[in-house]
Amino acid sequence: MNNKKAKMSLVLVILLITLAGTGSVSAIQNNMSADGNKVITDLQTDRVIIGFKEKTNTINGNLFCYAADTKESQQVENTRIIVVGTDNYESTIQELEQHANILFVEPDYPIYALEVQGIVPNDPLFAQQWSLQNTGVSAAWEFETGSKDIKIAIIDTGIDYNHPDLSNYVDGGYDWVNDDPDPMDDHGHGSHCAGIAASTMGNGIGIAGISQSSLMAEKVLNESGAGYSSSLASGIIHAADMGANIISLSLASTESSAAVEDACNYAWSKGCIIVAASGNTHDSISYPAAFDPVIAVGSIGPSNELSSFSNFGYEQELVAPGENILSTVLNNSYENKWGTSMAAPHVAGIAALVLSRYPDMSNNDMRVHLTDTAEDLGAEGWDETYGYGKVNAFEALAIYIPDTFPTIQDAVNNVTNGSTIIVRPGTYTENVIIDRELKIIAGSENISDTFVMPEVANEPVFSVKANNVTIRGFSITDNVCNSNAGVSLDNVMGCNIAENEIGNMTYGILLSNSSSNNVVLNRIISHGDSGICVTNTSNNNTLANNTISAFSYCGIILNSSCYNLMTNNTVTLNDAGIRFVNSGNNTLYNNIITSNYYGVNLNRSDDNQIYDNYFNNENNALDDGYNVWNHTEMLGMNIVQDVVIGGNFWHDYEYGGSLPYNCSGQIVNGGDYLPLDPNPWNDISSAGEPDGSYITIGEVIDAYNCWRLTNTTPKTGASVSIGNVIDMYNAWRFTTAM
Repeated sequence: MNNKKAKMSLVLVILLITLAGTGSVSAIQNNMSADGNKVITDLQTDRVIIGFKEKTNTINGNLFCYAADTKESQQVENTRIIVVGTDNYESTIQELEQHANILFVEPDYPIYALEVQGIVPNDPLFAQQWSLQNTGVSAAWEFETGSKDIKIAIIDTGIDYNHPDLSNYVDGGYDWVNDDPDPMDDHGHGSHCAGIAASTMGNGIGIAGISQSSLMAEKVLNESGAGYSSSLASGIIHAADMGANIISLSLASTESSAAVEDACNYAWSKGCIIVAASGNTHDSISYPAAFDPVIAVGSIGPSNELSSFSNFGYEQELVAPGENILSTVLNNSYENKWGTSMAAPHVAGIAALVLSRYPDMSNNDMRVHLTDTAEDLGAEGWDETYGYGKVNAFEALAIYIPDTFPTIQDAVNNVTNGSTIIVRPGTYTENVIIDRELKIIAGSENISDTFVMPEVANEPVFSVKANNVTIRGFSITDNVCNSNAGVSLDNVMGCNIAENEIGNMTYGILLSNSSSNNVVLNRIISHGDSGICVTNTSNNNTLANNTISAFSYCGIILNSSCYNLMTNNTVTLNDAGIRFVNSGNNTLYNNIITSNYYGVNLNRSDDNQIYDNYFNNENNALDDGYNVWNHTEMLGMNIVQDVVIGGNFWHDYEYGGSLPYNCSGQIVNGGDYLPLDPNPWNDISSAGEPDGSYITIGEVIDAYNCWRLTNTTPKTGASVSIGNVIDMYNAWRFTTAM
């Protein structure tokens, strides 16, 4: 259970429970309505709940000689709780509290629901589906819509099971108000909550509920939205006994009831997932949401800000949409309502979606899972306003390795298109073939925590054979098998290979006949052939912000491929930093290419654009074709954030020298007609402070901070000369200091 829940002492309380959301915000305290009017109710106020230390199976007449004022009695089924009538509940409580066999005594005070009218916006699109998109539900439907085997219990005013959009209703609940097995809604609040969680989707009418799971009702509130805490306890216990997987409680009270807390503990012990509205008084978390087994849910609006009415505090776990939510009501109708009452069934419905996909997940695992996959709002991590964040159906339906499946390949083989597979830290030895649209993401921000190594020699570690695949955050290495590639893309489009560290492969990343993919923010070292190989008509790909120190034939090679963009890469320590073979109309822009035998080698390749790069190699360029080494329009700041339009930075060119710069004559058809100044700030002192905060070529740059460096000594951090391995995550774009 959540250790954030405060345990309450068993004290005498005057219990007042309100529906946590109706037409607008319901706020009732001390039997007063939101506008200060006295609450009118026909409920008795002469009932007492007795909790015994041992479970009581029969009502024995001798039991009630404990107090002379007791009248009729009723046992709450399958509990240690008995409700008795009394002529004087204060004296009855005082007498009963003296007996050793009695654990607690508390009034069975009324529970109420009052409404104040809310404002319905005129925009019908705002009034209908915003919450489903906001919580990732519509995206999650692509691979799960819910199973009838999962049962959601709405404990409220009942459910209008004749409503055509509530056909997911099943029998098994109970009417604790009228003491019969027919929990028909005669108020509307329960039907509204039911529709949010599981109204019928795809029937051509009305709205779509979050999960196409079964709905059952425990009616604990009457036609006025009023009832007793004993009824609420009975409803919770009965729902658990009737096989409810999820219990949704859109109820709120400023006081604690031991009977209701006992019922929640009982349902938790039976494996139920319990969700409750946190309350609408913009104050501390109400009950039963504040009880330990219960997930407390606050309300947010479309901008993800906490609703003005929503409660908050130490017990807050999640938030969900609770403003202007359209759902089912009586008479086959629909209404928009506000309140944490509307937020709670969002979480219940999403829990049903996840449980439909993973039916063996325990209630504790579900609780942890929903908070782990929530979208963080407010202060980083948990906070009293948003808890762990906004519930997110799409993220919650992600597959975890090895929790859900033992291996990455097992997960790939068993999930549907669009799924997200999250791989927890560890070492995985396998060759993964990906034949469907997936996101495969390492579950740690530290790349070195999640290793994938090949099991079979001469095959890629990740072999991508489907469009729109993401592989992110892995350390992919081979110390044994001489693998063909870390990641291989074969005849695919729309893939994202990002933030991986790849070592000891023939190819770090191999693209063959694959177009419109993104290869970004990877670090590739120690390869036999090339760090990144783009071959066999692989066009329109973006290679950006990669660090390649491959000690190989090529850092990057383009073979028979066109219209690719290479930008903000750092390529060092290869025979050729970047090699073009039979490849034209590519763009090489804003890269750092150093300590290679050839910086860039163009072989039978024409019409490529090469500008705003920094070259410091044994031979900076070899070009036997017709390529452009300058740019003539300002596309943005160049590599040192200067606005000069021109060509490239060359380590062996003295600015102002003869033109064109021709790399010792190795650029056959011309050269760089406007080479850029590699040291544009001539007021930097090699020994002292610069007049301003500048950065010089040849020094390490921090992509997130502005390093204030001189030619020789940095003022902060450490200076690392170009040619060494540098930051794999950031674009090494030179920027002026702050």
